[in-house]
Amino acid sequence: MRLSQRAKVLQQKRDEGTSLFRRGDWRGAHGAYTEALEASSSDEAEAAAMGAVRAKLFLNRAIAAAKVGHLLGHEEIANFNLSICLTMILIEGGIQL
Repeated sequence: MRLSQRAKVLQQKRDEGTSLFRRGDWRGAHGAYTEALEASSSDEAEAAAMGAVRAKLFLNRAIAAAKVGHLLGHEEIANFNLSICLTMILIEGGIQL
């Protein structure tokens, strides 16, 4: 899948996750955020370009999991950590979130 196609899928799934989250459908939001993250690139340069979006997706997915009532396990803690790390890198690079 080309970058433009992945970015489009990522945006659609992110918007879907946000809509579900606002309606209180935590499981649906978690799934949509997961699909959005899967659509983001594993290529280092492309992933860096999507850094702010990925940081928010990791954080939103972890919050949705917590809202479902999952105990914060390894995956959710990793999501929080990734979100914090990506946010710090972006801030240090002068990118405003």
